[in-house]
Amino acid sequence: MFIATTTRLLQHAKIFADIPGFPSTSIITGHDLQPDLLCSLSNKSLYILELIVGYECNLRSNAERKKETYREMVQQLKKDYEKVNFANLLISTLGIYDKSTTEFNDMTKMLKFDKRTTNYTIMKITNIAI
Repeated sequence: MFIATTTRLLQHAKIFADIPGFPSTSIITGHDLQPDLLCSLSNKSLYILELIVGYECNLRSNAERKKETYREMVQQLKKDYEKVNFANLLISTLGIYDKSTTEFNDMTKMLKFDKRTTNYTIMKITNIAI
């Protein structure tokens, strides 16, 4: 919820999330799969964010499994958007990030988050997750 609320402040974006108070992600995906957060930008870009908390030994396999789960949906969305980006935000139960979290960092740069906001968001999520 913290990411959705923080991202909601972006004036050039519309946020869809699978939490109360936000339009459902299925409005965009039209799909049974519902990612945790979608961010639709005015420049016809779409960012898909999936949050995963798991054990350290399964981080990489969880990231690959989620990416594969959404692969077909991402391809379908590319028909309606100029750019579709999928990002996993993987955090272990001990607060360790998987290297795929760099996709999240790239997403926040494209959304014009400053470095301080990005770091604060990750720190906040870590505290919630563990």
